[in-house]
Amino acid sequence: MHPKLSSDVENLVTGASTGIVHVEGSHDSYYVMTEDALRLLQYVQEGAEEADRGKTTPWDSSEIIEKTRLLKEQRSA
Repeated sequence: MHPKLSSDVENLVTGASTGIVHVEGSHDSYYVMTEDALRLLQYVQEGAEEADRGKTTPWDSSEIIEKTRLLKEQRSA
């Protein structure tokens, strides 16, 4: 099943800096997110699972920031 979002909810989600919005329903609450936000969430979850198994490597934060900046530039071009 692939329901369509109303344009106001879609604009709200795409306008959110994280690509994730918490939405209140009549009986429950939900998180609506972009595909990019979902991929990032899955990537972080995989990393946490690897860390739990002891499979970690040192982080080079400047390299990560640069790669993120380049990816963002490519997607907005």
